[in-house]
Formats: sequence, C-alpha cells, structure tokens
Amino acid sequence: MARNRPNDEEKLLNLMRGLGERVIALPDGELAEELRAEGFDPDEAAREGGRIRRQALKDFRLGDLRAARASYERHAAEYEGARGLLPGTPDTRRAALDAILASPSAASLGHITAQFRDLKEMSDEDVDSYYRQLLLLGVIAPDAAEPERAEGE
Repeated sequence: MARNRPNDEEKLLNLMRGLGERVIALPDGELAEELRAEGFDPDEAAREGGRIRRQALKDFRLGDLRAARASYERHAAEYEGARGLLPGTPDTRRAALDAILASPSAASLGHITAQFRDLKEMSDEDVDSYYRQLLLLGVIAPDAAEPERAEGE
C-alpha cells in the first residue's frame, strides 16, 4: 500500500518535533552558546519563542470564532442583498405573506413564527423582514408573482 505524502501541517509538526528533540539532546548551556555565537540573545530568543507559541495557540482557539463571524457576515450580506428582491409595496408583500401562511402548505412551515401573528398589526419593516427571510429560505421564489387583490379591496 502506498504511503500518503505528508501535508503541510504534518511537515510542520515533524519539523517542530525534530527541533524539540535536537534541543533536548543538547547539553545544558550549549544552545545558549550556539545562539550567542550566531549573534542572538538567548533570553530574547526564549521570549520571542514564547510569544510565537502563545500567538499560535490564540489563533487556533479563535479559529472557530473567526469562521462563525465570517459565516454570519456572509448571511447578513445575503439578507441585506435580498432587500432589492422585494416586489411591489408593503401592502402587496403583506398580502403575499397572508396568502402563504393561509395556504395548506403552511403546515409544513411550522417553524415560521409569523404564522401565529396578525400581519395587519405588524410594521412594514417586520413584514419586509419576514418576506426577505422567506425569500432566502426558498419558500418564496424571487420571481414569484404578487398575489392578486380580491375585488373590492
């Protein structure tokens, strides 16, 4: 069976292990002497190594947070971008939401909290927000026709 080639992370880990083994194998004081011979201050090198280690640990710990923040920012941008997809007027969007929530297929949308609210009492901004969310969820097609008004409205 062919052995897989090491990836960059494995190469770095192997390098770090090799350096660690080399440092451990040195007699006391020899590393400091080598550093001084190369023009480096051993104490400064130790401080810099500690700083690099702490920064690497911090970056690792914050990796998931940074990924979550990037995901949030992408979704927020999508949500704001959906503002341009809103058809008609607030009244036509309100009527469209009423029609969606009154339809038999609304039962499959049980997680939509607007289903239990009186849309006539909601602000236009809230109606637009629900409409955008349904657009992004794919419940409403961006090219969906606006609901027809009943005669007399």
